[in-house]
Amino acid sequence: MKSKWLLLLLWMCMVARPEAWGQEVKSANTVAEEWIQVNSSSATVLQWFEWIEKSTGIVLSYNSAQMELGEVCRIEPGGRMTVEELLHRILSGYQVKIAFVPPRKLVVHARKIESYDVSGTVSEVDSEERLYGAVVTLEDKDGKQWNTISNGKGIFRLHVPEGTYTVKTSYMGYTPQVQSVRVTRDCFIRTRMKPLLFEVEEITVESGKRENELGELTPSNLLAFSGGDLFSQIWILPGVTSSLAGQNFMVDGGGYDENLLLLDGVPVFHPGHFSSLLPVFNGDAVKNMVFHKGFFPTPLEGRISSVTEVNLKEGNKKEHVRTLTLDMPAASVMLEGPIIKNKLSYMVGARRSWLDFFDSLLSEENRLNHSTYDYNAKLSYNLSPVTTMNFLAYGARDDYHLPIEENGENVSVLRWDNQAYQLSFATQKGRLGNSTAVFYSTHTNRAYMGEIKEDTDGYVHSGIKSLNVTTDFLKVRRCGYGMSR
Repeated sequence: MKSKWLLLLLWMCMVARPEAWGQEVKSANTVAEEWIQVNSSSATVLQWFEWIEKSTGIVLSYNSAQMELGEVCRIEPGGRMTVEELLHRILSGYQVKIAFVPPRKLVVHARKIESYDVSGTVSEVDSEERLYGAVVTLEDKDGKQWNTISNGKGIFRLHVPEGTYTVKTSYMGYTPQVQSVRVTRDCFIRTRMKPLLFEVEEITVESGKRENELGELTPSNLLAFSGGDLFSQIWILPGVTSSLAGQNFMVDGGGYDENLLLLDGVPVFHPGHFSSLLPVFNGDAVKNMVFHKGFFPTPLEGRISSVTEVNLKEGNKKEHVRTLTLDMPAASVMLEGPIIKNKLSYMVGARRSWLDFFDSLLSEENRLNHSTYDYNAKLSYNLSPVTTMNFLAYGARDDYHLPIEENGENVSVLRWDNQAYQLSFATQKGRLGNSTAVFYSTHTNRAYMGEIKEDTDGYVHSGIKSLNVTTDFLKVRRCGYGMSR
């Protein structure tokens, strides 16, 4: 008899153990594993809890200070799921632990998952040139992804929950970079991309055209002469029609004057040169170009036909580089290198047409009678990984001259001048970024009218001048959406 009472007392002590009150939901017989039918709908966290209690008869115990009960949660898609699965979906922004208390009670412990900023820069490994438009993807262990692209300064920023992520960075023409990062606070990542090299066997290219086919230049032939002319690729896009001179284009039926050209954000009012073979800008100095038509980003809203953004190189921040180019319309030289290694760099480029030097050897009807030159200069200073300062200078002149004086000397009958200067500053502090620029742009057109206007210097002048100060603020907001596979 005593042994029976001893066994009964031992059984009661085991039932009364606190550990037995809080079993994990992984136990096979808890009410957390009961099935429930859920329709796709939105409700607050508190409303979802009340609905679960009413539908299943389960009592939910929780600390209201640990969670935002008024936060709206949408369950989509709906369907048949366990109570445990539904609670985890309702509290998707929390670390959730569920304990079972007999007979039908669940104790829900929730801890808010903190979110942090993951920012960084993407640059080329050899020159430290910042790369615009690099795709940066953060992927967690569940396959959920956050994506962004680097801005014009090569900077990216994402706001993600704490955890371990695989960071994938890709850019056309460069080897993709993959690294792992543990996010427990705001962190900064420097990514340096290596150019993707291709090894091919020897290739022989032979022309299949007859000689007389090259006598007339069509737009398709102009691509072969364009060299570093990035604009030649615009002409072949749908909805774009080039002009006969090849210096401008019409987009979706608009006029030539409805296209905006921005050089590092500075408008160039009259791009182009007298010679249709000469590209608008020195291709050696151009880093990238973005062409917008139909849809414009928010900062460029209100445009009519198209916007073309051209960005110049910042200059090699590691070593000095000299580039000399000689082609059919012009000769160009570009110098770039570091002033302060990995901090301050320069880029200077100049170009001059050279075919007009042979005018004196040709008959008057075969002379070109025009000359062109332009220059680009840029200083780029990285004050910190997210703070940069740049100075830009651009100038171009086209001069058309004829021997109309009695003594046979050439007179400039038409001249175009373009000038643009800019001082810009960009920085980022936490989630708030700022970009400020002061720029001046001008275009003048001078035409000789000496035979008509004898009481003046013989020239008619027209032009436009613009002085602007711009500042933009960008705040990175938290986004509660991602993509999962």
